[in-house]
Amino acid sequence: MKTFTKHLTPNPNKRKHIMSSAALNRLAEIYLYEWNTDTNKVSAKETVQHEMEHLFLTGFSFDKVALGHYNAEELAEFGFRPWTRIGDKDLWSIPIYMLDFIPEGITVTSISGKTGPFVRATADDDNRFGLLSFGFLLDAEIFEEYRRTHKKQ
Repeated sequence: MKTFTKHLTPNPNKRKHIMSSAALNRLAEIYLYEWNTDTNKVSAKETVQHEMEHLFLTGFSFDKVALGHYNAEELAEFGFRPWTRIGDKDLWSIPIYMLDFIPEGITVTSISGKTGPFVRATADDDNRFGLLSFGFLLDAEIFEEYRRTHKKQ
């Protein structure tokens, strides 16, 4: 029997991350929520920044996410997850470790369906399961692909 977690284990030949998104989310929580000493917060933030620099060097782009250029496997590899359906599209929530790197003004949608430009100064940094309460609306076919490839057997 395959588990959900096993399906999310990245193929090492396709791996775009140095660290898992779960580890990056925990590091982001340390410095965003001020859970630890200043030294640990700086170290955690530097680690997340290094990972994001690596992603950007390998071609990652928030614009590509927003335009639906990534498939379900790639989105899952980055740590995005489908959250809810809004109209004929699915909301893919952004992992918390990416919060400080989201471009100002890019269009995001909240889990309640409100769409608008991203503004870091007013963005909600609360998370559930490592996901922010907003993300990108993408075609339903991407979620169907995700569901097919990640369903429990």
